[in-house]
Amino acid sequence: MLIARVADDGRSHLDALLPRRRRGAEVLGVALVVTLLVAAWISPQLLRPRLTDVHEATWSAKPAGVVETAVGTGADAWPWLVLTGVDDVPGARVVSVTAQDGTTGVALDRLRARDDAVVVVRWQVTDCDALDPRTQPVVHLRGPLGTTTTQRLPAMAGPGFDLETLRSSGTCSGR
Repeated sequence: MLIARVADDGRSHLDALLPRRRRGAEVLGVALVVTLLVAAWISPQLLRPRLTDVHEATWSAKPAGVVETAVGTGADAWPWLVLTGVDDVPGARVVSVTAQDGTTGVALDRLRARDDAVVVVRWQVTDCDALDPRTQPVVHLRGPLGTTTTQRLPAMAGPGFDLETLRSSGTCSGR
């Protein structure tokens, strides 16, 4: 049986083998972790950027089987988000997607928090029979920390929203 000898000052000789406790560093580390957790909890805009207040959608058929949709929206992100793309849908592929200032129409590379913006998508119709007016296009977003999310836009942002207009405009005739 090993018994540690106690020195005259009441400390064991084994105490010299243990690292010194640094209360300041421990307190600082715990405070930092708690601060980060609280910030993440109260700031979903930083971790999960998304489009909000989707309104004022427009839809128009263009020549050569192109459909253009525009959806008014805002950004629920801090301090900004980037629109990185929109998925193709059955019957149409994305030709281009841009975010524009809702007031001036100037193209934006980033949507700032609470900005009024318009997401404009140009679609090339590839198969009219596959278009579904209920299809909700999926948009891809990236926040300032590089986190990515996907979100569904309303069906009125899809190329097949108004099949009757596609037929009457000739976009879907003979396709």
